[in-house]
Amino acid sequence: MQKQQQKTNEREQVMEVEIREGARFTPKERNEYVASRKEYWDNYSIVDTAHKKGLAEGEAKGLAKGRAEERAKAKQEKLETARKLKAMNLLTINQIADATGLTAEELEAL
Repeated sequence: MQKQQQKTNEREQVMEVEIREGARFTPKERNEYVASRKEYWDNYSIVDTAHKKGLAEGEAKGLAKGRAEERAKAKQEKLETARKLKAMNLLTINQIADATGLTAEELEAL
């Protein structure tokens, strides 16, 4: 929020300078100047929007990748726990499946 306010203040300061400078322009120069500033701010908006969109897309991809990695890690931990429980030979496959959330087929493959 503060950053947005700072941008607004900077733009207002630039506009004040432009108004003072514009007082010295001829009507033709003023029109050309106004057109160039409009083009500048249009381009600025395009770049700013693209930057924000790129950040949002990058964040979404990063989150998706992180979630996939966490799911894979959790799955490996479950398999390791199941492997240890199966090696102890104290529980049935169904009990291990209930405890780990793995399927009986996954446990049979261990």
